[in-house]
Amino acid sequence: MTQGPERRWLAPRAPGASDPPHYDFPAHQAESHDSPSVDPGGVDAPPSGEPVAGAPPPSYSFQQLAAVPGGTANGTALASLLTGIAGLVLFVLSGFGMIFILNLPPSIIAWVLGARAKQKVDRGETDSRREMAQVGMVLGIVGTVIGVLALIAWIIAIVSSQELQDEMRKQFNDAYNRK
Repeated sequence: MTQGPERRWLAPRAPGASDPPHYDFPAHQAESHDSPSVDPGGVDAPPSGEPVAGAPPPSYSFQQLAAVPGGTANGTALASLLTGIAGLVLFVLSGFGMIFILNLPPSIIAWVLGARAKQKVDRGETDSRREMAQVGMVLGIVGTVIGVLALIAWIIAIVSSQELQDEMRKQFNDAYNRK
């Protein structure tokens, strides 16, 4: 089976630059080709996929780009990032700490997942998404600190406000007396 150079490409040239190097077939392959037509200024593509100086970079499929070299994907990092964002969004949507209990669980989970995802990268189980794990962990820490500060602020508000204490006693007594 003879295989001739059917594909040719024009090598890129910079203005004023010399011609790029020409690929020459080894002697045993040159004899097997049926007198190839030479394109002026063109360069024969190598038959075995060997790179040619000045050749365009190879194209990759989506599967090749999505593949994670050296291990599995770090889904824990993504989970950390998403729960960290959720914790901060719940803090804002709950009235900036009025219902602080909503943001604490996702923030704590984001902190833990971010730390675990970073450990996976450090142990070499995966080499992807270290930055995402770091961001998720930071969001978890920020959400947890803000939630704890909101808890402390509510405790101080309840202890220092006589009006709030009276209202809470009234609601407690009303609920207790209904039974």
